[in-house]
Amino acid sequence: MLKLKNKILFAVCNLLFVYATAQTNLVPNPSFEIHDTCPSNQGQTSYAVGWSIYRLIAPYYNACAIPSYLYDPSSAGMPANGGGYQYALDGQAYIGVWSYFQQGSDSRAAAGCQLTTTLTIGTKYYVSFWASLSAIDSSYNYNTATDHLGALFSTVPYNVSNPSPKNNHAQVYGTTLITDTVNWTKITGSFVADSAYKYIALGNFFDNAHTNEHFFYTGNSVGDSTAFYYIDMVCVSTDSLECNTVMGIKDITGNQAMFYYNSSDKKIIIKENGPYTVQVIDTYGNQINELKLQGFQNIDVSTYNYGCYIVILTNQQGITTKKIIINP
Repeated sequence: MLKLKNKILFAVCNLLFVYATAQTNLVPNPSFEIHDTCPSNQGQTSYAVGWSIYRLIAPYYNACAIPSYLYDPSSAGMPANGGGYQYALDGQAYIGVWSYFQQGSDSRAAAGCQLTTTLTIGTKYYVSFWASLSAIDSSYNYNTATDHLGALFSTVPYNVSNPSPKNNHAQVYGTTLITDTVNWTKITGSFVADSAYKYIALGNFFDNAHTNEHFFYTGNSVGDSTAFYYIDMVCVSTDSLECNTVMGIKDITGNQAMFYYNSSDKKIIIKENGPYTVQVIDTYGNQINELKLQGFQNIDVSTYNYGCYIVILTNQQGITTKKIIINP
C-alpha cells in the first residue's frame, strides 16, 4: 500500500475516474470534503485539508459538525449554519466568504490553497467555482448581493497577518450580481498564466467603488450591510471540459454489483456470489490494492491514509465504480 504522510495535499478529490483514469483538476480537495477535524466555529477553514484563510475570515461548513441553530455564529454544520441554510453542491461540505461588509471599510474575506502543480507561463487555464448567496435576514444584516466574486492566483500564499490584496484585480471573476439563495451559480473563465502561480484565493478582491451591490431591504443602516456567499466545487485545469463537470466523483455503475462503504467501521462490504476483482485507486491514479475474491467479503480500509479513493469491482457482468472518502 502506498504510504502518504498525514496532512499532505490530496490531489483533486473531484477527479472523475473512468476505469481508473484521472483527470486534470489542479485544486486539491476542491469540494472541501476531506477534513482532519469537524468544524465547530467560524475561522476553521484549515480543517478542510489543504485550505486556509487568506483574508479576514472564511468559515468552513461540514455536515459532520454538531447541529446548531440557524444563524448561530458558532454553527458550522450543513445545511443549517451561521450563514443560513444551503445543501452542498457536491458531498457534505463547503466554505463561505464575505464579499461585502460595512460600507466604507472595504472589508473582504478570502480562502485559498496551494495548487497541485505550479502553473506554466504562457499556458491557458480554465477556472470555475460555484457560489450561492446566504440567507437574506434583517436581524443579521444579511441584505446584500454583489458581483466580482473571483479567483486570484499568486506566487506566494497569504494569511490573516499577510492578507491577499484587494487591488481590483483577479484573473477570473463574475460580473453578474448573484442574488439566488436557493440554487448554486457557476462562476467561470479562463486566463493565460503570466507568472508561475502556485496558489489560488477565492473571494472578492475589488473595493466598494468597483463592486456592484444590490440591497434587499433598507431597514438597517447601510453601514451594517453584509453580503455572504457559500462556495463549492473549485476547478483549475488546462482542459476546457474538466471544469464543465458539475459534480465531483461520480458513482459509475455498470452491472450494479452489490457493494457499499461503511464509513463508521471503515469497511467495504461486498455481497457477491461469484468471483470478482477489487481495485482501490487513490486520487493520484495509483493503485493502492488489488484483491481477487469470491463471495461475501468485508475489506478493512481503516489503515488507509485519509482521503478520497476509487473502488473498482470487476466481475463477469462488468464493472462497478464507486468513490469512498476516508476521514480520520
